[in-house]
Amino acid sequence: MEQSYTNAPQGMQDMGTPPVFSPEQVVKGFEKMLRQIYNRTSGAMCLHFVIMLIVQIILMVIFTVMLTAQGVSPEDAAKQIDDPNGIWMIIMLAAGYLAAHLSAYFLGLKMTGRLKGASKLFRKPKNLTPVIIIAMIFATFGLQSISALIQTVIQNLIGSSGMEGTAFDGLEIGSDMVHDVLLFFYIVVLGPVGEEIIMRGMMLRNTTCTSVGFGITFSAVMFGIFHGNVIQFVIGVILGLLFGYIAVSTGSIIPTCLLHIMNNGYAFLNMVLVNHMSEESFNTYSWIWIICTSVLGIISVVYLVKRLGRPTPSEDSPYAPVYPAPVEERKSYKWRLVFMTPCFWIFTAIYTISAISAMGLFNTDTPADTETSSEVTTEAQTELDEAAIASVIGQIIARS
Repeated sequence: MEQSYTNAPQGMQDMGTPPVFSPEQVVKGFEKMLRQIYNRTSGAMCLHFVIMLIVQIILMVIFTVMLTAQGVSPEDAAKQIDDPNGIWMIIMLAAGYLAAHLSAYFLGLKMTGRLKGASKLFRKPKNLTPVIIIAMIFATFGLQSISALIQTVIQNLIGSSGMEGTAFDGLEIGSDMVHDVLLFFYIVVLGPVGEEIIMRGMMLRNTTCTSVGFGITFSAVMFGIFHGNVIQFVIGVILGLLFGYIAVSTGSIIPTCLLHIMNNGYAFLNMVLVNHMSEESFNTYSWIWIICTSVLGIISVVYLVKRLGRPTPSEDSPYAPVYPAPVEERKSYKWRLVFMTPCFWIFTAIYTISAISAMGLFNTDTPADTETSSEVTTEAQTELDEAAIASVIGQIIARS
């Protein structure tokens, strides 16, 4: 029996899919095509990291020149730029992520031939009722609370929050109004929308091209890895599965963008409350919230699955499979193809190193070594402006 791939989108002809295959060629060509889709999708996420880093370094250099031109010493300029409670850091992070998110979205879809029709991702969602919307909200907060319990266990086991080396280590709210407004925009608006565009937009659309279930799972795992620390990996995978299910079921990323904004908004609210409540009161409030939302979240997830059923996209859905599998569905073969793609391992290595760095496992300096190193650096910075730049570059790489 012969099989034809006449519905392959423009730009995919170079992926080993001639008009007609013999049965053996069908399987080999199909798997080659999938490997290239997975590789190019993962490659877009690697480019995300590179673009983000380049933009942040460029801005860091510009800010350093601006501050030194105002008479600030290179050492003080480096400290101001690297201060998590300063506006320079928030601007660098926001600009870097914005440029990286948009670039990864367009490049990832373009390289796989899936850019055409991607505007459907932003259309009015389907299958929504007031009860379903409420269930989605409770499911989001419930799974977040369950993840928090799991994260607490992991944190106690590894003895680290996994955030020590990130830009949010030492972050405070309430010290400066401009800083707080920019931080709110970055955490509550830019972060969620940007992540949904590349995860439930580009990545989920690319990987549901032949299997919806695999696409949801793969994008959830990549979402967890993307956060770059052990603790957030858990909530990334769990919420990634929920958001992927919702995106496919509604045929739009608008609901997941709003849910993600609410999720991060609650996290921001906690950052405010912890500064205005006693430790005992905050812990009591947290446990009441976790227990109540966990119960309601489980009930809501069961309701959503029962009401929405298996995530089956319509023919005009942005997640509709376009490549019929020429072989019998097997749960493992797609992951085998993923593990054969170099860009997946590069992406995983980048964010694994970031997670290890965030835990401080690369910091082997003794207090005496740190003091000596600080003295040497200070002397060098008084002689060369480039030392200030190098210092902040090192911090950016450690955080990214």
